[in-house]
Amino acid sequence: MVGDLVQVRPGEKIAVDGVVVKGASYVDESMITGEPVPVEKSAEAQVVGGTVNGTGALTFRATKVGGDTMLAQIIRMVEDAQGAKLPIQDLVRARRADPFEVGRLYLCHRVRGQRSC
Repeated sequence: MVGDLVQVRPGEKIAVDGVVVKGASYVDESMITGEPVPVEKSAEAQVVGGTVNGTGALTFRATKVGGDTMLAQIIRMVEDAQGAKLPIQDLVRARRADPFEVGRLYLCHRVRGQRSC
C-alpha cells in the first residue's frame, strides 16, 4: 500500500517505487535507465520498482504501487506502441499492386510505349 515502509536487504529486488527514509546502498537501475553503473541511494532518494539493491540495506516509503509504478507505465507504453498501426502502413497497403494490375500495366507500356496508361 502507498505509505507503507518497505525494508530491502542486500541483493533483493525493490518491489515498488518509493523514497528512501533510512539506510544507504547502491542500486542497479540498468533495467530502467540502461546505465550500467549502480546509483548511490540514501535518505530522500527515489527508488524504482524492479531495480536491484546492492550491498547495503534500505528502508523506503512506498509512493507508487501496482499499475502506477514506473515499470508498469513503461510496459504499458511498449504494449501500446506494439499494437499501434503506423499511418504509413495504410499507404503501403493501398499502393500494393495485385498481379492483375502489374500485368495490365506491363502490357499497356509494351503496346503504347512511353505514353501513360
